[in-house]
Amino acid sequence: MVSPQQQFPADAGPPAASQPQLHPPPSAPKRPPVSHGWRHTYSWIIVFLILGFWYVGFGWGNSGGWIWGHSNASVAVANDNDLRGAGVAILEVANKQDYIGQSFQVRNVSVDHWSGSRAVWIGSRHSYLPMLLIFTSASPLAPADATVAGTPATGQPAGSTAATGANAQLLNVTGRIMKAPPTAQAQRQWNLSDEDVDQLEEEGVYIQAAAVQPAKH
Repeated sequence: MVSPQQQFPADAGPPAASQPQLHPPPSAPKRPPVSHGWRHTYSWIIVFLILGFWYVGFGWGNSGGWIWGHSNASVAVANDNDLRGAGVAILEVANKQDYIGQSFQVRNVSVDHWSGSRAVWIGSRHSYLPMLLIFTSASPLAPADATVAGTPATGQPAGSTAATGANAQLLNVTGRIMKAPPTAQAQRQWNLSDEDVDQLEEEGVYIQAAAVQPAKH
């Protein structure tokens, strides 16, 4: 005989085993939103560092440029907007040796300084360095106190006469880009200062003048 505990309803099976209760996995903690503010801060710092480096090295306008700027930048004529001609591109590039043998022509180019009666440095205030312009003989455009035969002008370093006051000029220049001679030869032949020959060696070129006239301004 089956005991009452063992009797089951006809439509019921044996009691189902209890199922373990499933719990959803714990959600991952939410990350705080990433802030990009520090990136903008560093970007501005980099921009200011670049501007400061440029101002100290090259300067702009009539200020700065204590490292690579030229000492006579303050006397450059202000109307560079009138500077034009195929030679402007040569004035503005750093590597001027690519233009050796090519013709050079500019109008309204400013005089940086004279280095004797046959040598004058010309260039835009925005060029990397002014270029040396060489005359075939003593130029009547040279100031009266320009260096002659190795004798420095009064109060000026040997081979250098600043184009200030009445000597400041704008020139119309036609010529040709030539490879610079050896330093000793250039210094002896054109009576250049040590600073001049250093700059000439750095650029590696000079302008052989064909026709030079004062610009009307």
